[in-house]
Amino acid sequence: MVRRVVRRDDCKVIVENTLRELGYDVNADITNVLNAKECVVYYSGIPLDLESQMSYDVNVEITIHLNLDNQNELPYVVGEILANVTEAVEISEVPWCTGFRFTSVQPEMPGSLTTLDMIAVYEIELDWTTDIGIEPFA
Repeated sequence: MVRRVVRRDDCKVIVENTLRELGYDVNADITNVLNAKECVVYYSGIPLDLESQMSYDVNVEITIHLNLDNQNELPYVVGEILANVTEAVEISEVPWCTGFRFTSVQPEMPGSLTTLDMIAVYEIELDWTTDIGIEPFA
């Protein structure tokens, strides 16, 4: 039997909402130019492994791509986002998310703005022999 999935609040939605609460303008689409305090949150990869003969170990990567106007605030902004986003996702108990963590922070200084990529991952185990907790279309 084929099961279809309806997207509900997930980790990406919680990350976007938390960034809005921190005062960032969150764009829906990836753009070439971001102003200061603007960001984009997007899925950047889904690496997976075979956990057993009956399940996949899936890691969903989310990237926060943002611009800062003051390079001196870089460590404070990183700390603020790490703390607030991680706490918000853990408290939210969104479906599929068994663990959420940031794995890397990559700053670039292309001029007067500092561009920052913060990569996070959350883990899912998909068992194809039992109900995996997906709510089907009604």
